[in-house]
Amino acid sequence: MTLLYVCLFGSLGCLTRYLLERFTAGVLRIERPVATMAANAVGCAIAGWALYKIMPVGHSGIAQFVYPNTYLSSTSYDIIVTGFCGGLTTFSSAFAVPGLMWQSGRRNHALMYILGTPVVCCATFLLGVAIAH
Repeated sequence: MTLLYVCLFGSLGCLTRYLLERFTAGVLRIERPVATMAANAVGCAIAGWALYKIMPVGHSGIAQFVYPNTYLSSTSYDIIVTGFCGGLTTFSSAFAVPGLMWQSGRRNHALMYILGTPVVCCATFLLGVAIAH
């Protein structure tokens, strides 16, 4: 049953990403690279929140001491982080988009995107942890 939920929530994550990209392009008139970074940042924030709030029950290792608050089962973690966040975020787009920028001659934008994505995603992950805290 968990597999079914992971697939369902992964589909919802993909749909959310698609709608976010269409919204930013159509309504906000923002280029696709910003939408890709936004989707990755939102996914990282949700993953940060989930790490703190719904870390798998019985999780071993140092994380059990750093993040002792366990409210939901590991199944919930799988559904939210592996399913929804996995569908929402994408490592392939994070590097395909700057590849297209590079080929079109926008090399400075490509480099800023490649270097900025980990920084933005790390910051939003920590924001998710702070919100959960």
